[in-house]
Amino acid sequence: MVRITEAPSRVPPTVAQQIFVIGSGIAGGLGGIALARNLTGVKDVSVKYVAGATIISVIFTLGAAIYLGRKAREEGAI
Repeated sequence: MVRITEAPSRVPPTVAQQIFVIGSGIAGGLGGIALARNLTGVKDVSVKYVAGATIISVIFTLGAAIYLGRKAREEGAI
């Protein structure tokens, strides 16, 4: 017998936070692997590129978290 189930369209806030953090962690891990591969054989790295990439990462990660929180509040305010 085949059972078809749907993925839930809504999750509790704690689950939403866990999903977001896990997704961000996976992206960070894969980014770290990609960076390590690209830095193989490099003697040194300019601080301006390290700072720039770090700032971009922080802005987009924080921005995504703020976006998710605001959208959740708009839809699910008690």
